[in-house]
Amino acid sequence: MSALNVNQIRHVQSTFAHVDSLLQAAERVARADLSPFARERADFAPSEAALFQASIALARERMLLALDRLGLPRPMASASAKWAAQTSLIFADSALSELGAADLKGYGAVDDEAARELEALAADVRGIIERARAQLHESDASGFIEQLATIPGPAGEILRTVELVSRTHALAEIRPLLGAAAERATSTSFDVGVFGRVSAGKSSLIDALIGVAVLPVGATPVTAVPVRLVRGAERVTLWLLDGSAREITLSELPQYATEDGNPDNRAGIRSIDIAVPSVPEGLRLLDTPGVGSMRASGAAQAFAWLPRCDLGLVLVASSSPVGHDELALAAGLRHAGIRCVVLISKADLLTASDLDRMLAYVRREFANAAGLPSSDANGASDIEVHAVSSIAEHRAALEAFRVDELLPLARDHARSAQRALSMRLRQLVYATASGLSNRREGKAAPVAAEGAVRELDDTLRMQRARTSALRQLRDSADEISTQAPSVLETAITAVVEAWREDVSADEAVRTSLLQSTGAMLGDFRRVIDGVSGVAGVAAQARRRAPPIFDLALLEGLPSLVAPGMAGRLMAHTVATRRLQPLAEPFTSAMQRYSTALYAWAEASLNDIAAMSPESPDEPHENRPASTAPGLPPELAALQQALVQLDNAVETS
Repeated sequence: MSALNVNQIRHVQSTFAHVDSLLQAAERVARADLSPFARERADFAPSEAALFQASIALARERMLLALDRLGLPRPMASASAKWAAQTSLIFADSALSELGAADLKGYGAVDDEAARELEALAADVRGIIERARAQLHESDASGFIEQLATIPGPAGEILRTVELVSRTHALAEIRPLLGAAAERATSTSFDVGVFGRVSAGKSSLIDALIGVAVLPVGATPVTAVPVRLVRGAERVTLWLLDGSAREITLSELPQYATEDGNPDNRAGIRSIDIAVPSVPEGLRLLDTPGVGSMRASGAAQAFAWLPRCDLGLVLVASSSPVGHDELALAAGLRHAGIRCVVLISKADLLTASDLDRMLAYVRREFANAAGLPSSDANGASDIEVHAVSSIAEHRAALEAFRVDELLPLARDHARSAQRALSMRLRQLVYATASGLSNRREGKAAPVAAEGAVRELDDTLRMQRARTSALRQLRDSADEISTQAPSVLETAITAVVEAWREDVSADEAVRTSLLQSTGAMLGDFRRVIDGVSGVAGVAAQARRRAPPIFDLALLEGLPSLVAPGMAGRLMAHTVATRRLQPLAEPFTSAMQRYSTALYAWAEASLNDIAAMSPESPDEPHENRPASTAPGLPPELAALQQALVQLDNAVETS
């Protein structure tokens, strides 16, 4: 029992608590990785910081010892660290919400472009903070991890491994991609998101694509919350921020989906689902709020929904230059591994010559932003751009896009979604490799990150090329085993020609058979050389001795002495009769040859896979395992899972 009275005890306890808070502040400034927003300069040498922190730890130990000697209770934590973090994040979000144009005007006139830029940046940071708040609840409910456990096959393996790596190595930047990929992994629909600046014509375009005027349209910012359209009997479902849902009629839609009816989303709508019969089966169309307006909430929602689609359509109005908003949307889609198609809307406003210039300009701007060539020597471009119009009399290009691009995706929507998921997961693995490299080397280590991503990319590209080649060669081998009759017919024609030219028919038939089987070998060589090029391996370095066609059969060919004059009149019949005994043994020889060709090709491809692009003569097992040493072994498992996923998609 302490000899101190109650007030003295409280004074000692509060003093120690205050001292500890000061010690925590001192510890913070002694760190080498001070925040760039910290007022202090990081000038502790590593040895100084270590000794200083050890002294602080000793001071805490002595304060605890003092409490024990005086018989006072040690301090007990009464508040949750997660609750404290949650509170801090709420205040941070509130502070960022005050960076709107209206708030800035209190300090003077505001440049509209600068205000939009600042609001977009603030919305991006608020989105990160919101995801951080969501992560505080993940381990409590464990719903996300339980959801991942139900996803089968290579996709589930990849997602579970990435989730574990992201938690173990604190890769917060990949959590949004991980969540979106997990959501899409359990869906068989193919989701098409439509993004763009306000008044770019997103809602009008979707109405034109489905042939029914469902979405509200207008000259001012209209769409207030994300709206998703799916095939079905007419129905409108509001999904509220509190997780509940309610049904409304289509005529009530403007009250909740538009800026006028629902300014700043005061109704608390998270998203709206609309079912109409005219949407293609298997397709879901997502209309998003426009970016670039004075309302930051719209941009935040558009970017939040961006990774949740399988194909992103970015609209650029023909009357406006390409801005950072459209480029940022395209960059976000690429970052998530989602195919992006740029649509120039309202193309009916341009003349033919102006439209050609606009197409070239848009391709160039998006290509430059992505670091891609705007066109190759043949005028082709990696940037997909189409000029369309939703006006009825100018809708031919949009209809062509619907028929050529969207309807094939809808008809095979399950496989289309799987292909999109494969691209998404590949990008997720690359982002994980990059994040791990940066964690290991420090944030200023782009070379290490690029090395890890490049190795993953090269490995997977070679694996896909090998898988595709084996499939092609298997088909070719199966075809060869059935080609004996046509090869013999070619030999018969060669015999008839030899008789006509009075040259050796024995040599002609042998040459014909060797040329036919040699052509088959040549086809196999070309496929193998294609994979060799992908792997960066010199062809001569990996060449195995190819199989030789049945020499015993060629040596045992019947003598084909030219027939008399009467026989020459029926030369084809005579040649067919003389070579007829060869039909059965030649068929067997062709079947053996096809098997040998495939075995040789498979062994050659295995040799290619085991050789380094930098040193073809050095076996794979003698090379370093990674261009970024020290990366965790989970990446090897991710590589294999991606290959299995690709194979599953190709064979589905």
